[in-house]
Amino acid sequence: MTDRHDFRKESFPRWLELADRHLQAANLLADSSPQHAAFWYHQAAERFLKAFLIKHEIAFSKRVTNLRVLIELCQAKRELHGVAAKFAELDLMSTWETAFQYPPEPGEQEAAVPNSSMLLAARASCAMLRDLASGVARSRALTDAQEKTLSLHSQGQIGASEAKADIGCNDPELISLLAQRDLALPHVDQTVAEKMATEALALMNIPVVGRDHKQVIVLRKDLNMRKGKMIAQGAHASLKAVIDQGRLQLVDGKSCLVIPLENNCIGPWLQGNFAKIALGVNSEGELLALHAQALAAGHLCALVRDAGLTEFGGVPTYTAVAIGPAPKQELDSLTGHLKLL
Repeated sequence: MTDRHDFRKESFPRWLELADRHLQAANLLADSSPQHAAFWYHQAAERFLKAFLIKHEIAFSKRVTNLRVLIELCQAKRELHGVAAKFAELDLMSTWETAFQYPPEPGEQEAAVPNSSMLLAARASCAMLRDLASGVARSRALTDAQEKTLSLHSQGQIGASEAKADIGCNDPELISLLAQRDLALPHVDQTVAEKMATEALALMNIPVVGRDHKQVIVLRKDLNMRKGKMIAQGAHASLKAVIDQGRLQLVDGKSCLVIPLENNCIGPWLQGNFAKIALGVNSEGELLALHAQALAAGHLCALVRDAGLTEFGGVPTYTAVAIGPAPKQELDSLTGHLKLL
């Protein structure tokens, strides 16, 4: 019985999508848990290589996870002769599959946690492997109109069929073009990526803190504020929602702002990803109604009223509201209908 598998060529896009999900999980973990980011970079690289093999109908064993072995299989394609030399990190990355899942054996040295330079090199290798699999050159240039199409597709405003027609590419190429520009993949949503990141942390029973909390900042689009003004108003709202929970207190003879972290969502949020998203509404009425709903639901929130000294003709104007931090599912039920800015 052979251990080699001939996967159907039609499964190639699914393998490429799975690899991109693993890569997103790795990128999410790079700062907070480098050893688990390393695990998912290996998983992404393995699946990018296997996607290439499937695309070119080269049989391989599902049990093979060593990246060097896989890329040598890829070199069966004549035009890829010598390509393995470009990936100096593959031997190190191959050790990451199991290095941090199990405690070292007696007398065995514990694996070193990858530093930021190693993870950056792994991320770059994964990007090159993605391009190797999809057949898209990283140097491919798009027109301004095509770049706009790609951005709108990333935001979910243009479907994949329309985007592929405008840009002149297929499914794998579209995935690669999005990823090269660090744009979101519409079919790989943040919830899926974060779930995979959480699963990675669970490999060593590391507690997941604050990953399910976020703050939502809502700004009025109808005011046509300058970008700098919008940023300032959103920052006012975000800070106010948290600072309003504090109190001035003397500590060692010094006046300090003390914000209790117990019995609210601020502590988990600050210890987690510190996530924030910016959404838009089209009128003052929408903004005030959202603020009232957030208060009624018991959320921390802050409404900002600008004095009108630099814009709005000197008229004090409500510009923004921050809601949370709070559990994501609770905020989604309140603001999930709003679009990202």
